[in-house]
Amino acid sequence: FTHINVSKQNYAFSDFPFPDSTPDFPHHSHILRYMRDYIDHFKLSRHISFNTVVVNIKQTAEGMWKITVEKGKYQNREGMQVITVRNVAIATGHHSNPY
Repeated sequence: FTHINVSKQNYAFSDFPFPDSTPDFPHHSHILRYMRDYIDHFKLSRHISFNTVVVNIKQTAEGMWKITVEKGKYQNREGMQVITVRNVAIATGHHSNPY
């Protein structure tokens, strides 16, 4: 029965508040619903990739980032893919274990 130890006012994205009906210290099920609603509202699902391992990140001479990923690492081994983006955010979370 995990409850977040941060108030919903401090946890919410500034452009998308929690519903008024959400308790001040939400249960993990409220957080999951909030994240899904945020993704749906801003049409972000096409930018999210699960079961993907980042193999390499390199900055180009133009200031872009080339990211090599292995998609389907834990499923059907789709293979390596290189994507180029303007920005990179690394958000591993405090429960992750480094390799």
